[in-house]
Amino acid sequence: MGRKIFCCWMLVSSTVLLYGQDNTRDTIQKINCKKDSTQQYAFYIPANYTPEKLAPLLIFLDPASRGDVPVGMYKSVADEYGVIIAGSFNSKNFDGLSSVQSFTAIYNDVVNQYNIDPARVWIAGFSGAARAAASIGMSYPEITAVIACGAGFAGDEEVTPANGRGTMF
Repeated sequence: MGRKIFCCWMLVSSTVLLYGQDNTRDTIQKINCKKDSTQQYAFYIPANYTPEKLAPLLIFLDPASRGDVPVGMYKSVADEYGVIIAGSFNSKNFDGLSSVQSFTAIYNDVVNQYNIDPARVWIAGFSGAARAAASIGMSYPEITAVIACGAGFAGDEEVTPANGRGTMF
């Protein structure tokens, strides 16, 4: 009986210690947005993040709702350049609304908790998520750059310096 109580005490103590610490750095977390818990995202804070300094933010849209895949792939890049990264578990191919809702929920969640540089807020996507990222980038002035690969732009719009808010190379 005494052994069972001791084991239970050890389990509870270790759980309290584990969750009582700040384990947010250098690990990929699965986060529920505070204002809309149906929106979830993978989240990574680089080890060198400090709230006293503005940090860039990169939000990934994934065509198959695998937010942890791009976040895991770019974790080392985030560490090297001090970028906070998030990847949607809700954006889907052929569902533009899911991408817009996901972006706005993630963006609002992160900027309300971290010191984000408004001049360096980026969105990225592959395949159909690239199309969604391009469309969101043209529609939301909060986005200062789009990283897109594997799909054309949305609709008949052409990105130019005038509507793309960026420098054409």
